[in-house]
Amino acid sequence: MYQYPTTSDELYHYGVKGMKWGVRRARKKLANATTSEKRDKAISSLNKHREKSSAKIDKINKKTAKLEKHLEKQQSIDNNTKTRNGSNNQMTW
Repeated sequence: MYQYPTTSDELYHYGVKGMKWGVRRARKKLANATTSEKRDKAISSLNKHREKSSAKIDKINKKTAKLEKHLEKQQSIDNNTKTRNGSNNQMTW
């Protein structure tokens, strides 16, 4: 087994990347629920995680839409500026 150096100031992470805290425990509790009360409590916990996740996704989607709209507006302004500058640079005598 590999042993990490003891003089290192690095932090090591042994979890699963992207795993939400508590979801695994809630699923395990649901699988091992022996009474309807325990099952309902586990389902409630999972639903809370789902609600939090969907709220975060909604928030990210709103930000993305806002940024895309801003980018489109900025590109439109840039295109109009290029069009105007292009016609001003051509001198006719």
